Amino acid sequence: MELLNSIILLLLVVFILLLAWSFILKLKKKQDNKELKTDTTKNTNIKKIKDSRKLLYEVNKLTRKFFKDYLNLKNELTYSELSKILRERRENRMADYCDRLDYYLYSGSKRTIEEVKVLLEQFKAITLEAEAKNKAEVKK
Repeated sequence: MELLNSIILLLLVVFILLLAWSFILKLKKKQDNKELKTDTTKNTNIKKIKDSRKLLYEVNKLTRKFFKDYLNLKNELTYSELSKILRERRENRMADYCDRLDYYLYSGSKRTIEEVKVLLEQFKAITLEAEAKNKAEVKK
């Protein structure tokens, strides 16, 4: 009888620990979502940039930070490497974006401000999509 009580007590403790762990993970995801949202919204001055090279540089910085956080990377990867990882995860829209940004940055051809603004809008759509995906995972 005492063994049965010990087992029940042990199972109860394990259950409580699992609940606590689940709660901590949900809080961490909510914190990550808030950080992601502030990273993309605090850079509203980016729209005021009129030089396509400067704007592309800012888009590059934002994109690198976003993917480092989104994929939990310790080191920065090239856009080709990011694209490969994203395709393996079946996130083709993000992979296409990385390919396009890689081309814009390293092809040597000059980009118009309109082309870079389209790229920026694609980045915003990707971050909103990722935010929605994270919210859906938190609700689970």
